[in-house]
Amino acid sequence: MTRRLETELLRQQEPMWFDGAGSGGIVSVRFTLDERNRPAAPLLARSSHDRRLDRAALRAIGRLGVLPAVSTGAGVGPTIQANMIFASDYLDYREKLGLLRREIRVARQTGGSERLASIVMIGAAATN
Repeated sequence: MTRRLETELLRQQEPMWFDGAGSGGIVSVRFTLDERNRPAAPLLARSSHDRRLDRAALRAIGRLGVLPAVSTGAGVGPTIQANMIFASDYLDYREKLGLLRREIRVARQTGGSERLASIVMIGAAATN
């Protein structure tokens, strides 16, 4: 699923240029799967504070198409969280990835009521 999501991000019409180190951000989108295993009801769970990146992430989820089945038990559809990292360079990516991993670890330790499948990836990164 990560490669398909990256492909959809790279297909965006709007270029995603970053101003330098520290620009970009992390966008998290939560969604469920419908009866045909297509993303349904995508919600912005975490904003990058850049509307272009947030819109690109939501559009990419909407264009994923049919996904592999995710088993969660007795007829309950899974909640999936796609975490997309938009970084200006490799060091920026590593920093954002470290932050995201720490947050995921804390969330798992606190045992939230939702079961989340987490996808971590790098978005289109470019410099002027």
